[in-house]
Amino acid sequence: MLTAFVSASSISAEDGTSAAIAPGPTQPAYPVPVMETLVVNGRSDSQIGIAQSAAQGSTGKADIEDRPMLRPAELLETVPGMIATAHSGDGKANQYFLRGFDLDHGTDFATKVDGIPVNLPGNAHGQGYCDLNFLIPEIVERVDYRKGPYYAQDGDFASAGSADIHYVDSLPGTTGSITVGSYGYERGLAMGSPRLASGNLVYAVEAEHNDGPWENPDNFRKLNGVLRYVHGDSGNGYSITASAYNATWNSTNQMPERAIDGGLIGLYGNLSPTDGGDSSRYAISGTYNVGEATDYTTVTVYAYAYHMDLWNDFTFFEYDPVYGDQFEQTDRRYVLGGSLAHTWDQPIGRVDNDLTLGLQTRNDIIPTIGLYDTYQRMRIATVRQDRVEEDSVGLYGDDTTTWTPWLRTIAGLRGDIYHFDVNSDNPVNSGQRTAEILSPKASVVFGPWDDTEYYINGGLGFHSNDARGVVEKVDPVTGAAVSPATPLVRSKGAEIGARTEAVPGLISTLGLFFLDLNSELVFDGDTGTTDASSARTRRIGLEFTNAIRPFPWLNCDADFAYTRARYQNPVDAEGGGTGRYIPNSIPYVATIGAEIQLPRHFYVGSHLRYFSHRPLNESDTAQSGVSFMWNARIGYRDPHWEAHVDLLNILDRTDADQSYYDQSQLRGESAPVDDVEIHPSDPFEVRGEASYTF
Repeated sequence: MLTAFVSASSISAEDGTSAAIAPGPTQPAYPVPVMETLVVNGRSDSQIGIAQSAAQGSTGKADIEDRPMLRPAELLETVPGMIATAHSGDGKANQYFLRGFDLDHGTDFATKVDGIPVNLPGNAHGQGYCDLNFLIPEIVERVDYRKGPYYAQDGDFASAGSADIHYVDSLPGTTGSITVGSYGYERGLAMGSPRLASGNLVYAVEAEHNDGPWENPDNFRKLNGVLRYVHGDSGNGYSITASAYNATWNSTNQMPERAIDGGLIGLYGNLSPTDGGDSSRYAISGTYNVGEATDYTTVTVYAYAYHMDLWNDFTFFEYDPVYGDQFEQTDRRYVLGGSLAHTWDQPIGRVDNDLTLGLQTRNDIIPTIGLYDTYQRMRIATVRQDRVEEDSVGLYGDDTTTWTPWLRTIAGLRGDIYHFDVNSDNPVNSGQRTAEILSPKASVVFGPWDDTEYYINGGLGFHSNDARGVVEKVDPVTGAAVSPATPLVRSKGAEIGARTEAVPGLISTLGLFFLDLNSELVFDGDTGTTDASSARTRRIGLEFTNAIRPFPWLNCDADFAYTRARYQNPVDAEGGGTGRYIPNSIPYVATIGAEIQLPRHFYVGSHLRYFSHRPLNESDTAQSGVSFMWNARIGYRDPHWEAHVDLLNILDRTDADQSYYDQSQLRGESAPVDDVEIHPSDPFEVRGEASYTF
């Protein structure tokens, strides 16, 4: 039996059905999709006939609302195999890991929120910087995820994967909530969606404070709000969303193990107590959808202003024995962009064929991006200061042909053009450069047979490098000549997989993939130069995911991932020697989650996350420890009242959220020392929330 097919740009019927159309000269003799409102309850929803790979899916409110989370970006951990941790203060972008990538703060995983790309090219701290601290999880409707470079609509930063985070179009009422917890955690939230004219006005406002367990309190303070007007539905309608976010914080970064083991500081201590930052983001976007089942258009436009100041010190007294090595990174930018996609049915005889053509454009105007030496947040020298403008245009086509009830193909082609313009305080490092790249994609889907589909996927992708590194000719610190970075770095990947619903209440996927990058060359905002590690890399991995709903009151997921990540040729290792290991590439990741609805309006949510030890240098002579985290939520919910208690890191483990093997010099040391540096997980803490909806 054929399950209704939905193209990459279309949406399934609200009741999950499709309309049978009588065969005609150009019509298929089996069901075709009806364009209605998409409703995703969770990963336990069927993706057969919809997804084009085993690595594609959606998570919805059923996967989110009862899930205990320490930080907003942990919403991305609903993507199977994804890890979101931290190595600094709460206001800084999280660290992400997926498919053997240390994604740093976002490189190689593209994220959108309400149609706006979040990753920042040429960010002062790191290429592809993805700060999700402005997310309000309570108003997230669903997360659509795709892993691998197989999807024509995904461009820059999407080699490992991508996620589209969608806000709700309405809320069940007006809600106010208060949360308090360990270590000075406080949060207030108000949200609602009153009717306005013939649409919904969705709003959410939150204020948050958190000190964390650190000896030097984070004193994280956040004000955040979203205002959204929705008219019509996702088939025919429009939405306008405005948001504002502002945060300040102190930071405890990763600390050398020798300082902790020697008693110089405690596990949650800090050798540079004036580290920290502030950031703001003010955005507006609009999306317009119009059409019918076989011919529809989606248009999105957006604009936002962003600023960030970061003060960090990772090496202490290695370079400046008097004032120390603290530095400031500043980013002031304005982003304008938009996308247009049109899909129409173009039958080939009696064969159903959907064609999508799309255009994406973006302009980043960065009047100031700077790197400065500082002492207790006071500037004492300028390392470099630049004005940058980066423009990009992407065109793509995606053609889906349903040849028979058991054979579907998706052919895609994407072309991107980038223009980099840098005006540096050192004229030698100023310049312009233009680059183009073409990325074909292809997928074949077989089945379903016995409620099982099989996939073969392949494609080329890319990530951009920092504009400053693309035109750079001399090191801003030493003055030595350097080679400009490759503007657009090629990736290529392939995957075979399967998705089965043969067992009632169980949806399982199994995928085997490989992914090659021509280089992992990135601009290092901490030094103002391009990282010299330009060797080719290869990742081969296996992913096994399971969404289980055996009873209406029980929803579970269990995911396992293994990745072997290596340089294809030996490279110089941090600390001496050579090797092929990619630092911070996690081999094993496993997660288990459950949401249980109990009698009398009670419920329980539980989430366990494990990731294995990993190499910290290229020779694997330095390794991290393992990390095991168990969080749980116990709550009560009726139509008006909700109260829950979150138990975070129940086992009170002191595993490292992030580890590095790097060089630093402490006060009193005569020379730099190679050492493992760690940022520990938050210890056991409790948070309690009460809310009322009317």
